[in-house]
Amino acid sequence: KDIRNDIFTHINNLSHSELDKFTTTTLLNRSINDARNIQIGIGSVLRVIMRAPVLILGSFIMALFINIKLSLIFIVIIPILVFIVWKIMAKLKPLLLQIKTKLDKTTNITQKISLGVDAGSKHIGISATTEKEELLAMEVELRSDITKLMSARKAFRQTRRNRKTRYRKPRFLNRKK
Repeated sequence: KDIRNDIFTHINNLSHSELDKFTTTTLLNRSINDARNIQIGIGSVLRVIMRAPVLILGSFIMALFINIKLSLIFIVIIPILVFIVWKIMAKLKPLLLQIKTKLDKTTNITQKISLGVDAGSKHIGISATTEKEELLAMEVELRSDITKLMSARKAFRQTRRNRKTRYRKPRFLNRKK
C-alpha cells in the first residue's frame, strides 16, 4: 500500500479548521519526506528484526559452548545495550523535530519565489521576487547586429558553394613506379 496516497486522502478529508493549523509547506513536507522516512525506517527495522535475534541467539549459544561465564556476561550486557539505545533514541527525538521545522521553513522560503520575464523588442526584463523583497532584477539588451552578421555569413557560404574549384584538381602523375 502506498503511504503517500493515504496521507493525501487524509489531508483532503481534513476540515478547514484543521487545515488552518498547518502551513502548505508543512503538509507538503509531511506527505513527501515523512512518507519516505517511514518507508526507509520500516525497511531498516525489518532488517534489524530479522538479523538481531538470530545474531544474539547464535552468539549466546557459541558463548555457552566456549565458556559458561562468558554467556552470563551476555545475559547482563544485552539489557544494558538495549537501555543505551533507548536513551539515544529519546535524545534524538527533539533533534528530529527541530530538523522538521527547519525543513518547513526552508521549503516555505523556496516555494514562494516568483520569476517574471518581460520580452520587449529591444530589451528583455527578468526579475525574481518573494512576497517581501525583490531578489533579482536585470535587463538584457538584444543585439541588433546579429541579422547583419548572419546574412553576411550566409552570403559567404553561398559563394563558397558556387565556386568551380571547390575540390582539388585530379593529379595523375603523382605516383611512384
